[in-house]
Amino acid sequence: QYQEALVYIDKSLVYFWYDKPIRALSYYWKAEAYYRLDDYDEAIKFYNEFMKSEGAYSLPEYKLSQYNLGYTYFKNEKYQESISWLKKYIRGNKRDNKKVVSDAYNRLGDCYYLSRSYWQAIENYDKAIALKQSDADYALFQKGFCMGLLDRPQRKIDFLNELIEKHSKSAYCDDALFELSKGSIALNLSLAAENYCKRIIDEYPNSSYVKKAIQQLGMIYYNANKNDDALKMYKRVITNFPGTEEARNSLIGIKNIMVEINQVDEYFAYVRSIGGQEDISINEQDSLTYRAAENIYLTGNFNRAKEQFNKYIRNFPQGRYILNSHYYKADCNYRDDEIEAALSSYDYIVNRGRNDYTELALLRVAELNYRRQRYERSLIAFTDLENIAEVKSNLLEARLGKMRCNFMLEKYIEVIDNANNLLLTHRIPDEIVREAYYKLGKSYLISNDLVGAYDVFDIIAEDVKNSEGAEAKFWVASILFKQSKFDESEKVILDFIKKNTPHQYWLAKSYILWADIYMERNEAFQAKATLESIIELYVDKNDDIIDLANSRLSNIKLEDNEEEK
Repeated sequence: QYQEALVYIDKSLVYFWYDKPIRALSYYWKAEAYYRLDDYDEAIKFYNEFMKSEGAYSLPEYKLSQYNLGYTYFKNEKYQESISWLKKYIRGNKRDNKKVVSDAYNRLGDCYYLSRSYWQAIENYDKAIALKQSDADYALFQKGFCMGLLDRPQRKIDFLNELIEKHSKSAYCDDALFELSKGSIALNLSLAAENYCKRIIDEYPNSSYVKKAIQQLGMIYYNANKNDDALKMYKRVITNFPGTEEARNSLIGIKNIMVEINQVDEYFAYVRSIGGQEDISINEQDSLTYRAAENIYLTGNFNRAKEQFNKYIRNFPQGRYILNSHYYKADCNYRDDEIEAALSSYDYIVNRGRNDYTELALLRVAELNYRRQRYERSLIAFTDLENIAEVKSNLLEARLGKMRCNFMLEKYIEVIDNANNLLLTHRIPDEIVREAYYKLGKSYLISNDLVGAYDVFDIIAEDVKNSEGAEAKFWVASILFKQSKFDESEKVILDFIKKNTPHQYWLAKSYILWADIYMERNEAFQAKATLESIIELYVDKNDDIIDLANSRLSNIKLEDNEEEK
């Protein structure tokens, strides 16, 4: 909740004279919030403010702010400034976190690549590769791509083959295979190009490159005068991926072949069979109706755009822009919180086979069903998204969504698998790591695996400033109590008290647990005193703490009365 965070940071800065490190960190977190809000100019302003602040240099965030500034300028498309800050970070941190340094080299490479300084880009990608971190595959792919732009097709092929051999599980393997097919065509190696395309189709059936590979096979066969094979490939694209750019290009390929072999009537018959129109005026209506809706959408008038896209969908259910129209119409519905209408179009896109919008549509289907508490349907969409996701942030969303859905569905064995899988994902934000450990611990606990629950809760119980950490601290003490380790349980509770948590509910539950420990030691007086202090001092009267304390106290008094009798 970055906007809300900014409000409280600004309130903190009203008292800037009181604590210099907090003042400096306030500027740092303002910059972080603006970065997350895509306001890069403000982020740059406050990163610089942080770095100028007294005491900032001694804080661990100081070095990281150089890296963050490099990233922010990169996002702002100010590549020279980005290069300057990334270099500063690398100079001062070569021996620190190798993952971050490797990422900095990759972004440096990207800056030079986008500035068309390809040799300098390659130099930095090489440095990232040398560090042998998880993003070395990306650096190898970019290095190969740059070689292609430098008109070194054989070098491009060499590096991309190296990527596939050394990083066979990389998300860039299908990208590399497609670029290898293009590089092979440039070297007139049509058989090699054909094999690379077939590998994409066979080994990566869910890749967005499948339709491109099939279309490219059509072109390879066409250039080799294998017209029958070319027609099969082009028709396969149109059948399996209708409404895509590749389908439109394949139709042009079919037209060229059939005109060349004097099968014009057969071409018209084929177009009619797939629901097309040879009447040029109909095509013009199709195009103009869509363009009008698109122009309105681009002006930000989403209500009018929604009407126009609905009109296009009604009039041209098999139109050239039917996928685009459903996507933009769904986006308009989404903005107006018209969830069912949005889902109708997103479902249409998902059900039309792999296309340019499949990944985004699946994300929305999963998200909107989750908001409607339709967790089974949301889980299916998140699972499908995980299987096809090529954007790393969408892969993270898919794995996070699967964990949340299964948790809501009380499928705790699946939650354990989901959480462990999520924790293996590259570059997860701290708050998601914490949530994954929390749900993992709860799932172990509900499944009566106290050892597993203890191990996980112990990881996040160190920081009791957040709610998950506070609850985890209580469960650590509770599990030790259940294992009859009363002294160890008491030590955890005392540490909890010392850490001054803001989450008083879980601290109060720990006090009640402490009373149980006293009773196990036959120290009823201490137990009663502990419970009475909770009843007297606990502020929130609306939760179950007072009732729990009174119930425990009544039981102790009842035991005392029995002993007196």
